[in-house]
Formats: sequence, C-alpha cells, structure tokens
Amino acid sequence: MTNAVTVLVTLDTSIIKSLINRHECIYYGGEPLKELNNKQSDYLQWLLLPDELKFPQTKTAYAKHVGITVNTLGNWEKLPQFESLYKDGVAELAQSPERTQRLLDSLYKRGLGGDTRSAQLYLQATGALNKESTLTVKTAPTSTLTDAELQSLIAEYAQVEAANREHRAANSAQIEDDDKKIAELEKVIKDSK
Repeated sequence: MTNAVTVLVTLDTSIIKSLINRHECIYYGGEPLKELNNKQSDYLQWLLLPDELKFPQTKTAYAKHVGITVNTLGNWEKLPQFESLYKDGVAELAQSPERTQRLLDSLYKRGLGGDTRSAQLYLQATGALNKESTLTVKTAPTSTLTDAELQSLIAEYAQVEAANREHRAANSAQIEDDDKKIAELEKVIKDSK
C-alpha cells in the first residue's frame, strides 16, 4: 500500500511561469498558487485599460482610491499568477481588432497629412503595398521629372489609390461602426469627468 507523497522541487522561475501559462503547475516555491483576490483582480483589470479610460489616472491615485499603498500594488505585480495574467491580458489586447483598426486609422490620417512612413506602413498593413514593392517619394519639383518618371509615379499612385478605395469600400461599414463606438466611449469618458 502506497501513500501519496508530496515532493517539493525548486524550479527555475522561467520554467514555473511557462508551466503556469499552460495551467499545469499548482505550486510555486513549495506553496500552492493562490487565485487573485477581488482587489487584485480589479487592479489587474484597471492596469489593462487604455490610459484614456482609466479612473483614477495614476497608480498612486488608484492606490489611494482603493485604500492601499503603492508598494502593495508593486508587490501584487510581482506575484507569479498576477504576472502571468497580466502578460496574457496584454497579449489579448495586442490582438484586438478594435485596437488594430484604431492604429490603422491613425496611420491613415498621418499618411494623408504627409507622413510618408505612416503612409507606407498603412499601405503595407492593408495589403495595398506588398513587402517587395517600393514606395517612391520624390521631393523634387515636378518640373524636373521626365515625362516617363511622371507617368510612372501617376500610374503607381493610381494603383495604390484604387487598392485603398477597394479596401475602404469593403471595410467602410466596420469603420463606421467602430467610429460610432469610439465616439460613444469618448462621450462616456467626458461625461464621467
């Protein structure tokens, strides 16, 4: 007859974090991992909010608002389960379609304003400019261009613009919906202040 035996093993922190991420480990340094309490979960959710939606705006103000110290927040951030959940949350936010669309909108606006790098990044991200393509930017007066160079630039621009229009038409409903949601969020933020 065998009795269950608990074996405590000290593992490298990176291995532990990896195991936690895969939900295969329930021990850390010989102690069972504890779930986050309500205050820790609320703080984690607050941390993951975009800055414009955070209330209070700073960690110091947040700590005061919930009745704890900033040092306590720092200690929570060092908890393995907190670190793991925070990293997962950040990864999920990075893949958010809404955030991606807002970034693309920002690149588009900056590109229209004359920022050629933003224009190039926008065109690459939307597939209108593949990685092998080159965005040619001529800063010389058009009077110094040959007819062939001018025709080539016009044709290149026309091709890119046609692709952009096609892309915008396909996504206009989604962009319109996202703009409405952003406007609603901005109104809620403004009204809450």
